[in-house]
Amino acid sequence: MNRWTKLAHDGLSALRFAVLARRFDYRSTRVESFDFRKAAHVVLCKFDGKLGDAAVISAFLSALRAQCPQLRISVVCSSAVASLYRDFMPVDRVVVTGKSRPSAREIRETARELEAVGRCGLLIATEPASRFRELYLANLLRPAIYAGLDSRLRSIGINLAQRNPGVHFSGYFADLLRMGGLSPEMPGYVKFFTAEDAEAVAGCLPEGVQELVGLVPFGASSTRKLRTSEIRKAAERIAVLRPEARILLLGLPEEIGSLAPHLEGLPVDAPARALSVREFAVAIDRLSALVSVDTAAVHLAAASSVPVFGIYSGDRPDNPRVLWGPGPFAAQGSFAFAREGVAVSALRAEDFLPDLDRFLALSCKRRACQ
Repeated sequence: MNRWTKLAHDGLSALRFAVLARRFDYRSTRVESFDFRKAAHVVLCKFDGKLGDAAVISAFLSALRAQCPQLRISVVCSSAVASLYRDFMPVDRVVVTGKSRPSAREIRETARELEAVGRCGLLIATEPASRFRELYLANLLRPAIYAGLDSRLRSIGINLAQRNPGVHFSGYFADLLRMGGLSPEMPGYVKFFTAEDAEAVAGCLPEGVQELVGLVPFGASSTRKLRTSEIRKAAERIAVLRPEARILLLGLPEEIGSLAPHLEGLPVDAPARALSVREFAVAIDRLSALVSVDTAAVHLAAASSVPVFGIYSGDRPDNPRVLWGPGPFAAQGSFAFAREGVAVSALRAEDFLPDLDRFLALSCKRRACQ
């Protein structure tokens, strides 16, 4: 996207938001404290099915349920992560949205399903830039308190991002617990798999190896993908410093398949087939250590106490290394790398290899096969 295209895109987005906000936003009172025990019904709005968000939020939901067992908790999310909220987190209702851009009718149906649980005392949304879906749902529910991140909205009474600058994403929820009169202490992230899920990947992952080091070189966006030449250099360094280890490539099968020929001669394996979300969590749990770009794998590693070397972009104002780094629940020895002004896709291996060397030398070794 060139400069003029970006300016036009940004201008159109701003105009679209202004029209939507004029129609659906409303004014609410700014809130400094409240009582979670009186909220009755908390709704978590997660239209985008982000696996990493779900992992981080799991600690908050566990703490909230432990301290407020009578509270009703609902989650709005996509089908991609619905089973994770339903099966692993202490929620009462999971409302599944089939699309990232639901229609007005679908949002009204979502609101009716939520209202059947009870009036929304607290709505939590985690999108930094609200879209029609968040604006319309909030307008329909009219919660007593709306906690979110979008500084443009008058309806947000608790702006968690403004209250917590330079804090890991999990810190937003610790602050929310504190504001609601509860202890901000949270347990670790929930593991998103069962014994049956672990059995399902039998024969799909390398077996009988002393160490298994994971490598996740590709993120969701083009700017979070390491170049092939730099991936090879990272794999070579892992092979030198962990000579007894096998390297497990994880990611989309088509991306991993296209990368494999460039890693010939190295002790590299890949899953024998595409993995489900739960099976992916099992694969992370089997690792001795993980080297990953900014993806959900970092947070799954924290759930399984796997040391992680995270590689982040340093060209964004929101500082993803801090906001989405391994965080307070990460295993000892975890490390977050970013080079100021440089996206992951523009990094050279020489930028991060010295820190990777230290990580590989110091991170705790875990047996890949229990």
